[in-house]
Amino acid sequence: MSLLRFLLLWLLPAFVLFFSSPSVLAALPKGCATKVKESIDHPLGWVKQIPAPADYVFEMRIGLPQPNFHVLESHLYEVSDPDHPRYGAHLSKEEVEALVAPHHQSIDLVNDWLSSHGFHEDDLVRSPAKDWVTIKVPVRVAEKMLDTAS
Repeated sequence: MSLLRFLLLWLLPAFVLFFSSPSVLAALPKGCATKVKESIDHPLGWVKQIPAPADYVFEMRIGLPQPNFHVLESHLYEVSDPDHPRYGAHLSKEEVEALVAPHHQSIDLVNDWLSSHGFHEDDLVRSPAKDWVTIKVPVRVAEKMLDTAS
């Protein structure tokens, strides 16, 4: 059993998908490519028991790329440095959201992928910058979405 399946089926954490660049996705013959951004080991003492029930519903979090994150990071260093002319000139919430917002093409690709698995806009919870999408999904559907069904 793969680590990804173990995490999805046994621990059921908030699962993060990090979508690769639109040019890579466009070259793929079917659907969207997924990439695990981060995984964690199970806690010591935890023991595999039984598969997660197929109808168990959990929250899946999908992270979209933030192409201007480096600009945000630069701003943060500048406003935090007492010797910098921008010291203390913090960005507004709207400015931060604009800097972490994904490309529209990334949003469209994720929307298409979710729609292909039966999700509608009403099923999605988006962060203000639209860089995170949260859905409630049964294990059975998540396995199909992530191609981890046995």
